[in-house]
Amino acid sequence: MEKHHDATRTRSRADHGLDLLLALLLFAVALVVRWQYVEAIEFPPLGSSAFYLTTAENLVTRQILEVDVLWNYHPPFATVTHPSHERLMPLTTGLIAASYAAEKFL
Repeated sequence: MEKHHDATRTRSRADHGLDLLLALLLFAVALVVRWQYVEAIEFPPLGSSAFYLTTAENLVTRQILEVDVLWNYHPPFATVTHPSHERLMPLTTGLIAASYAAEKFL
């Protein structure tokens, strides 16, 4: 009876190794698929993310906090290009701009 119990325990350890290998393989495949998906997207689909990225890019390239799109209509602006951050805080833009600037210099 004890020999049968040891064989089950050994097989269980082998199964755990196979489970770990399959989990790592699944993780690697998922990472590759996500990476290819990220490479295919040119710009984030959500409005606030796109706003922060656009204003950070403008801050790095043109040294001005302005946005080139109308992402909301309150307050109404006279032109499409207008000062940014009438509703959102600029800290996120500053952090993203710092990473853009670091990438530009490296």
